[in-house]
Amino acid sequence: MTDNVEEEFSLDRYYMFLYTFTSTQQKLKVYKPFVLFPGFILFKFPCEFGDKYELVSNKKVLAVGDMAHGTIEVAGWNGKYRLLNKELFYEHYYKDRIELKG
Repeated sequence: MTDNVEEEFSLDRYYMFLYTFTSTQQKLKVYKPFVLFPGFILFKFPCEFGDKYELVSNKKVLAVGDMAHGTIEVAGWNGKYRLLNKELFYEHYYKDRIELKG
């Protein structure tokens, strides 16, 4: 697992994280941060009945959008991503059948 460091996080970049929408189900999401806190990122994204917020530990961020140095592309999504938490990404890659391009 790659160690996340504070300077990797910015309001201008897209991050891949797991959104917990029920006590037993999670979905991958990619959004820019709404607010950065020490050790956490608050994401805001539209949902069916208004905006949702998810506070995510920096250690739980799976990947960052990185066209220059990204090593993976996810089918159905644009851009390249650089993995920040390989262990957690691949856990959901196998569990949720994430399809990689190429």
